[in-house]
Amino acid sequence: MNRTKQLNQIAKAIREFYKTLKNEFNAILELEEFTNGEFLLLKSIALCGHQKISEIAKELCVSMPYLTSLVDKMVKKGYIERIQSKEDRRIIVIKLTAKGKKIFNKLDAIVYKYLEKKFDKLTISELQAFEKILQKVST
Repeated sequence: MNRTKQLNQIAKAIREFYKTLKNEFNAILELEEFTNGEFLLLKSIALCGHQKISEIAKELCVSMPYLTSLVDKMVKKGYIERIQSKEDRRIIVIKLTAKGKKIFNKLDAIVYKYLEKKFDKLTISELQAFEKILQKVST
């Protein structure tokens, strides 16, 4: 097989894998009445701590208007809160509430179980090789 055909097959496999992963992941989150965006917002705050909305938008590669509406929605649900900086009142940071931490931990455990099942056919060395390849082509 020549390189062009091989790359086309890889591109097709990546699209199919992404589509499957995205659909299954969204279905799992829907059972908990969450969207992917909501979960990623919680995860960003849980892993990075208090952040400005602009920092989160940059990390998640989403627009500020989208993230602002998502934050508004999550504040109303009681999962996150806005905190005004004491040094500069123009700066607002976002943090998880106790309720937000609890639901994030629950969702994160569900996602981990899903990934465990999804990749259970791969050995640890295959997983390491997969990760290395993803990192190599992502740079």
